[in-house]
Amino acid sequence: MCRFRILLMQETNNLEKLRFLVESYYDIQDVRISVSNRTFQLDEKEVEHKVEKETTKGKISESHTDALKDIEASIKKQIEEVLEEIPIWTEFMKHIRGVGPTLAGGIIGYIYQPYSDKCDAAPTHKTCNCGKSIERFNNISKLHAYAGEHVVNGKAPKRTRGEKSNWNSKLRTHQWKIGQSFIKSDESKSFYRNLYSKEKIKLGFIKTPNGWDMPKEVREQWIAKGVGHTNEIKKKLEKGQEISNEKDAVKGHLDARCQRKVRKLFLGHVWAKWRTLEGLPVTDPYPMTEMGGKHTGLITADEVLEWEKERK
Repeated sequence: MCRFRILLMQETNNLEKLRFLVESYYDIQDVRISVSNRTFQLDEKEVEHKVEKETTKGKISESHTDALKDIEASIKKQIEEVLEEIPIWTEFMKHIRGVGPTLAGGIIGYIYQPYSDKCDAAPTHKTCNCGKSIERFNNISKLHAYAGEHVVNGKAPKRTRGEKSNWNSKLRTHQWKIGQSFIKSDESKSFYRNLYSKEKIKLGFIKTPNGWDMPKEVREQWIAKGVGHTNEIKKKLEKGQEISNEKDAVKGHLDARCQRKVRKLFLGHVWAKWRTLEGLPVTDPYPMTEMGGKHTGLITADEVLEWEKERK
């Protein structure tokens, strides 16, 4: 691992180091998973051909994957060391259930724009965003768009073949992972997991012993509003036919809506807290300013910290 240490010494700041480490971590993880899959296939072939245990069965898999796991662990430790020098981690993200060092490192690292020799403003970088992080986004809407958490015509944006997306796909992936981590957290102790449940109930979900469900009449109401239409439902509607027991995607669409709302709130808290720590101005979200205060009950990052602290 000395190679990683040497490279880190050449980096200019902690955010640059963090992004480098996070990308290295996932690169190694991808290799480990690929090696595991290939060696598993080799092991299966050995079993098929009745190769004795004393041969290579299992040994290749264990030796290589263990070595790669050691590298992952080493990089993760370095990520934790760098994070301890970054205020948005020590003052906020570190204390949020469901947000570990690797996920937090990804969010922080991909908000940062590294220096690039291909930049038109190189080598001075005086008129570009290279070397900048949260100061690049003077309102939360811009950060939401950069993370792919915005909406286009009322829907989550999707990639179009042949066109370059206008969001950071890696940051978007980390946002999704954090959302999944919140869902797996303890509802009684995690603010964001608790909010997720409340949002689902608002949309008509009910809790059952087997998980979340939705009454048929509520699903039909959502279908009437244009939510959860499958291709089969769309065809029937186009033909003017009635919808009865066709399988719909209402629950999936509404669950995704709840997850996206929680993720966007979390990212908004990161944005506000980070800019505050940097001494930068913080504005209220768009709905609070441009829509005449239509949406009330704005929750601050500090209130989230207090909520979770009380439930330790």
